[in-house]
Amino acid sequence: TDTVDLKVRSTSIDEPWIPPVVEPEPAPGHIEFSEDELLQHIHGSTAILRIDVDLQQLVLPANAAEVLGKATLEIQAPNLRLSLPAGVLAELRNLVPDASIEKIILSIKTLSAEEVEDLLNAASEKSKAKLKAGSAVLGLWLTATNTQGETYALTAFSRPVTLSLPLNEDVNHKLAGIYYVSEDGTLEYYGGEVQDGWMKAELPHFSNYAVLEFNKTFRDIKSAAWAEEAVIELAAKHIINGTSSDEITPNRTVTRAEFTAMIVRLLGLSGEHWSEFADVPRNAWYAKAVAAANEAGIVNGIGGGRFAPEAEINRQEMTAIIVRAYEYLAGSSVVPQGHVPFNDIADLPLWAQQSIQKAYQMGLIRGRSAQVFAPLDTATRAESAMIIYNLLNLMKS
Repeated sequence: TDTVDLKVRSTSIDEPWIPPVVEPEPAPGHIEFSEDELLQHIHGSTAILRIDVDLQQLVLPANAAEVLGKATLEIQAPNLRLSLPAGVLAELRNLVPDASIEKIILSIKTLSAEEVEDLLNAASEKSKAKLKAGSAVLGLWLTATNTQGETYALTAFSRPVTLSLPLNEDVNHKLAGIYYVSEDGTLEYYGGEVQDGWMKAELPHFSNYAVLEFNKTFRDIKSAAWAEEAVIELAAKHIINGTSSDEITPNRTVTRAEFTAMIVRLLGLSGEHWSEFADVPRNAWYAKAVAAANEAGIVNGIGGGRFAPEAEINRQEMTAIIVRAYEYLAGSSVVPQGHVPFNDIADLPLWAQQSIQKAYQMGLIRGRSAQVFAPLDTATRAESAMIIYNLLNLMKS
């Protein structure tokens, strides 16, 4: 018979065998940086951490805020990119009593297909829109753990954090944006700029985020079919809203307040002061929009300290506002030039004539017919959507 020679480590009470300590390998996607490693990644005003696997957890040293100083922390991984402004980690540190921080943790959870389906079903029911995920849905949290094992979460940022998500190949960019999706399906839209297959937006807090296609259709849009594409895209960008859950009322007139609010949403304006218009109460839904647009020089009053928010806007007023919006973005005035075919604008005030000429040469407006602009006619919701859509496309170019 064959024999096997076994060498067995003898043990005794006098000489116990102690197995060697083996440090466990970190789970894939769990990355930790020491103080020295963090220092090595600071270049000028930015610290860039490049990670070659999908990030699930990033552990930073307790004194990361002090190490970074005024440097922005850039995190680049295949599943997301994050830019944390200087001061965000200091805000987190200040949440922890006695500054007894042991470590700082950025956590990223990729929601399962079942979780995503449940969230989108709830969100679709609330928004009455067809929703489609254009990226993974990620849950983000920024926490600090103290020496007693207690955890503190930073739930809001004084300065926005920039999140970029990789897009699925079949995403319709015109209908897509980055959204916060709450557990009950409530959506918060944060816009989105597309570049090289990624979508980027600024966020005021962490939670569940994703790129979503938002396809909202209205059963009465066929009465203004020429504006349907504009209405659907502007609804996806939350620049215009329906008059009910499934109607847009395209041929209804638009008030000065409504058009101003659309412009403010398009430009992403936020004012620092309240307007001084006597007929714009601070508790009115449009008060902040009017104040922001007025502060930017895009809208004016009608005289006598009044704005007339509920008055129907006419076509020459709408045109003047859209031109000022473009000039605000461009940072310079447009020089009117070229021929305008409309034969009903010669008697208008100079500001109106010039606005119509500028808007026409930029392709922002069209007449009611080849030679008639109808400057004093009221503007419809479909017309307002179309002129804002034209400005949106001009901004893209």
